[in-house]
Amino acid sequence: MPGDETQRINPAEDALLALAPGRRVFGRYTLEAIAGRGGMGVVWRAHDDELDRTVALKFLPEAIAADPEAVRDLKRETRRCLELTHPSIVRVYDLVQEGGSAAIAMEFVDGETLAKRKVDAPGGCLAAAELAPLMAQLCAALDYAHREARIVHRDLKPANLLITREGKLKITDFGIARSLTETHTRLTGVATGSTSGTLPYMSPQQLAGDKPTESDDLYALGATIYELLAGKPPFFRGDMASMILQIRERTPAALAAHRADAGCEGAAIPAAWAEIALACLDKKPARRPRTAGEVAARLGLVESMGYTGTGNRATTMEEPAAPAAVPPVPGETGAVAPPEAGVRAPDVSGRRPAVAEKAGRKSKMAPWLAVAAVVVVGAVLGGYFGLYAPAQKRAAVERTRTASEQARETEARRAADEKRVTGEKKAAEENRVVDEQRAAAESARLEAFAIVAAKVDALVDGSTPALRDATELAVRNYLAATSGRHRDDIERRWTQRAAGWETARLAAARGGLIVTTTPPGAEVAVGGLALEKSPAALKEVKLGKYPVIIRLAGYEEQRREVEVKENEFAALDVTMVRAVGAAQLASAPAGLAFVLTGSDQTETGTTPARLEKLPTGNYTFVVVREGWPDQTKKVTVARGQTVEVLAEFVGGGLEIASTPAGAEVWAQGRNLGKTPLKLGDLVPAGFDLELRLKGYTVAPARGEIRSRETTRVSLALEIIRPEPAQPWVVPDLSLGMVWLRPGTFAMGTPPDQAVPPGSTAANKPGDNQAAAAAVLLIGALAQGIQALQRAEIPQTNVTLTRGWWLGKAEVTQAQYEAVMGANPSQFKNAGNSAPVENVSWEEAMQFCRRLTEQERAAGRLPEGCIYTLPTEAQWEYACRASSSGLYSGNLDTMGWYAQNSGNQPHPVGQKQANAWLLCDMHGNVSEWCLDTFGNYPGGTVTDYSGPAPGAMRVYRGGSWKSGAQDCRSAARGREKPGWRSNSVGFRLALVQTR
Repeated sequence: MPGDETQRINPAEDALLALAPGRRVFGRYTLEAIAGRGGMGVVWRAHDDELDRTVALKFLPEAIAADPEAVRDLKRETRRCLELTHPSIVRVYDLVQEGGSAAIAMEFVDGETLAKRKVDAPGGCLAAAELAPLMAQLCAALDYAHREARIVHRDLKPANLLITREGKLKITDFGIARSLTETHTRLTGVATGSTSGTLPYMSPQQLAGDKPTESDDLYALGATIYELLAGKPPFFRGDMASMILQIRERTPAALAAHRADAGCEGAAIPAAWAEIALACLDKKPARRPRTAGEVAARLGLVESMGYTGTGNRATTMEEPAAPAAVPPVPGETGAVAPPEAGVRAPDVSGRRPAVAEKAGRKSKMAPWLAVAAVVVVGAVLGGYFGLYAPAQKRAAVERTRTASEQARETEARRAADEKRVTGEKKAAEENRVVDEQRAAAESARLEAFAIVAAKVDALVDGSTPALRDATELAVRNYLAATSGRHRDDIERRWTQRAAGWETARLAAARGGLIVTTTPPGAEVAVGGLALEKSPAALKEVKLGKYPVIIRLAGYEEQRREVEVKENEFAALDVTMVRAVGAAQLASAPAGLAFVLTGSDQTETGTTPARLEKLPTGNYTFVVVREGWPDQTKKVTVARGQTVEVLAEFVGGGLEIASTPAGAEVWAQGRNLGKTPLKLGDLVPAGFDLELRLKGYTVAPARGEIRSRETTRVSLALEIIRPEPAQPWVVPDLSLGMVWLRPGTFAMGTPPDQAVPPGSTAANKPGDNQAAAAAVLLIGALAQGIQALQRAEIPQTNVTLTRGWWLGKAEVTQAQYEAVMGANPSQFKNAGNSAPVENVSWEEAMQFCRRLTEQERAAGRLPEGCIYTLPTEAQWEYACRASSSGLYSGNLDTMGWYAQNSGNQPHPVGQKQANAWLLCDMHGNVSEWCLDTFGNYPGGTVTDYSGPAPGAMRVYRGGSWKSGAQDCRSAARGREKPGWRSNSVGFRLALVQTR
């Protein structure tokens, strides 16, 4: 939604939510388009399907939506926002949840933000004349929220002020933005802003984390007016710390100077507007305007805009109108005096005062009638003198009035300029004081650095320990309290001086010894006396020569001799030499790549290999063979010894058999072959295979392949059989069938839908079936109802007591040929997926009998089940799919018939299926039914089928060359069993005979 300051994209949340136009969410909203994105969620324009209105859905971040406490807090804020019912405040409707998602539903505003309008303005700022009606609405809305609802916005700014296409102002995110920001920070630990607001618009009190008050909103109102008139917020330069300091300590610059500094251009800023903006920005809440109504009054917006908060209202006898203030002339200066001390600012919230009692009303009537009389007389006299007085007198009066107004305006400008100059001087003085304080602080830092540096430099080799300790204390205190380059300099100086002083002090002793090694950590023994690990120091040593023995695991032992002299510290630095051994590496099979790592050394090569002069220690030997898991060996190389390492890759075998044989063996999406199957040299590991054979359930085969062994698996495959209430696919034909449950329906055509053969109205299918039926009925009466009675009426209520399977589509040419060995179709060019046609009823039944025999032989057909043609009642029940109209849907989208087929049948399944997933029930080819043709009995019948004797068989559904009337659900056709047509085929049924 415009105004939601959300422009940065968060891809992770769009992916989690998986939102897209057209998706229905929360059980009632249909998404239409993204209105905005940001760190606090994505906003969608959506349609409320229950209330038939457009709304904005602000989806909450995943971290908030998944936290019950966070959602509970937001629900509480949402309930508070429901109290805000003002024409200039965006309505909040609800907080809705579904699964792991949550969103706030609110009023959708089609327009732009005031921030965008400012940016798009030619000079980068707006004029007071343009802002006047908008600020009147804004002040009215704030006054209402503060006085009536007792709610503080906490994040008022131009980006949260929306302008509708009609030019009306709307405030968005009342309380919601603050709650989202604080909750997100609490849950994620990532701050998305300073406390509960946007920094340039936050008062010093809000910045300090004080409890929000109406005064914070008035500060933000002043910052908003300031920015819109001057082009930039009062403080906008520097980093966050610098801006916080400016908000707390600096006085905003005069608006005109600030606008020039920001590089913006526009009309002159009226003094009243500049004065009220700076008044709202006062550091002290007590010195700011008390209410938004006071702001509106000081701008002269209360009555002049004709807007008083929650809506315009006429003045009544009980509620006399206040005198209208004279609005400032757009683009000119002129101060509007603030309310007098002790006088309450006008209430622009739209609240009506309590209506007086009846007696009180009467007491007020008389003076107001007198006022009305005076107004009428004044209007008459004014009309006379205004229209008929001499022109010279009117001109003199106008000149007097203009001179008086100009004098007042000149005095107002002088007072405003004087106040502006005073404010600028005050701001300059405050800035000077801040600069002096900073300079003094910097001078103090330099002085402290100089003092400590002098103490460090004074520490020489002969200084006393007391002086050294005092210097160290001074350095530590300085380092703890200072940062930056001066601190680094002192730390470097101290490290060097302290080390030199310590060396000199040790040398003054009788003598000493320091032993260091590379690498460190070696055990050191001097003259048989074991010391700490290197680096090690020995103090107060008698003069003389001492043997030194140094040992370190993995290194050769080192022996040295050192002489200790008077007042000297002997230093012994020894570089250790690694001890070495060898490794013999091999693999089966040979010729494999290896990597040997350890002891800070890596060796690579191909097996077999011998590695000499390996430093002693632990190694990892990794051998790689393609298609096999890497073999890893841990070895230890000892001093002067050879370690042998062998990595063996010996596989196992797998034999797989199935009953029946010929099943495909699949592993990880790859066909390994058919059973019986033998596989050798396999990686020892677990296996998970599948055996697949058409007509049988997929059989899993799992086990373990062991090195040097053959694993054998034998499985008996289970035949797939049709199960009632489940869909079925004839395996060898890939012919899908739908299970149809028992039920009752009205078979045939009621009188209001009766259609005579060749009726013109029936050839025009459409959504208005009632109107079409009426036309059809007239045609039927004209042609005679007797023919219809023989074909489709009387309508009969039929109950089917058993469920059955029916093909999803008509039998195709490929399926027919697979069973019968030939394709009799005339439209072979339509493709193998087109319905078979040019088939008689007898040939269709022969197909059913042969398929029944094949499936029984394969063991897939349960006892008592046969493939056959559907009865006429079964066919119409399936075609209607619980519908009762002429068609089960829209004929153009569901069937190929004369008006859209192009004079030929089409591959099955291309048109929309009916409610029971059956395709081509209308059109494409007509379909043979099992019954003989007969008249409907009427009334109620159970498991209806045509009369047993009869020479004619029924076909239904219409075809590619039929008119719309022959494609109706109730339309019937009849022919002899041996008759063929390129427009007639059949649909397969599977029934249970017992």
